Amino acid sequence: SMSIEPQIRAWQSRFPALVDAKASVQRFVRRTLRLPFEPEFSLLSRWRPDPGEVFIDVGAHRGQSVDAIRLYQPNALIHAFEPNVHLATGLATLFDDDPALAVYACGLSDKDEARRLYVPVYRGFVYDGLASFDPDQSRTWLSDETVAGFDPEDRGAAHAVQRLEDHVAVVVVKLADLGGAAGHQGRRRQFGK
Repeated sequence: SMSIEPQIRAWQSRFPALVDAKASVQRFVRRTLRLPFEPEFSLLSRWRPDPGEVFIDVGAHRGQSVDAIRLYQPNALIHAFEPNVHLATGLATLFDDDPALAVYACGLSDKDEARRLYVPVYRGFVYDGLASFDPDQSRTWLSDETVAGFDPEDRGAAHAVQRLEDHVAVVVVKLADLGGAAGHQGRRRQFGK
């Protein structure tokens, strides 16, 4: 069977404003119906965190995991890491009234370093969910197999040719270096992507 995703991506690249609207509607529906964005998150309804236990969301993107955690654990401590400064800023604004959430505009690594975040762009549409610290991975993701009608030679629209948008260099920190912020004693549980 033919996948519909390449068609959806083709529409996204032509009408980028619809993506934010889609995300807002999806978030509203999920919150209203109390549905996590992935069914596995319903397991959180049975989990009782120990005092000081922290959720760590690596690659927090637009906050889907934070929303899912909040459905079942409204007061749990969450540390959300998002290396895309634009998305991290939006996440901090979206959850501005959540005192138990800390948003960090950085990536995580096993060593301290500054890295460049590569984000694929086609026809002016920023595929922020496909960002990577690996330029080759980011460069090769968009193709005629993943976007219907993909044409790297099409110059009829602004930014029609696939390019990599270089965001500012991103500081990547070691989780252990965060000390009391996220490096807590006890169990670590990983959920999400």
